[in-house]
Amino acid sequence: GIMVGGRLRCLGSAQHLRDKYGNGYVIQLKLNPQGYNLHKVKSHIELQLPGAVLTQEHYCNLQYEVKQSKCQVADIFNVLQQAKPLLGLLDYAVHQTNLEQVFINFAQAEKAENVDDELLCLEEYVVTPSNLQLSL
Repeated sequence: GIMVGGRLRCLGSAQHLRDKYGNGYVIQLKLNPQGYNLHKVKSHIELQLPGAVLTQEHYCNLQYEVKQSKCQVADIFNVLQQAKPLLGLLDYAVHQTNLEQVFINFAQAEKAENVDDELLCLEEYVVTPSNLQLSL
């Protein structure tokens, strides 16, 4: 299970938590430093894998996230294997969101809820000319 802010937020096996609360698949690409066109690689991935979002870019390494509902893992491997010679891919990896990312998602959601609660509380105490009262 995962606890955030002292509350149990979800319970289940590691695989169940990744399936239910994960972001889908992470795709890591390692490009040949001698022969790749970054624009061509990005365009190809975004066209062939609908919903793929570039999350990291470092020199010859790219990382994408794809929602599980947008693509099946077999389709991802198919696209990448066919693109290997075309785009100058040296290597690629596809894996599910890890439990750390699931926990981070819950923690960020909790933080956003807390910020919303704080803003709601602050709205109750906003002083405006219409509710300003002076007492002598």
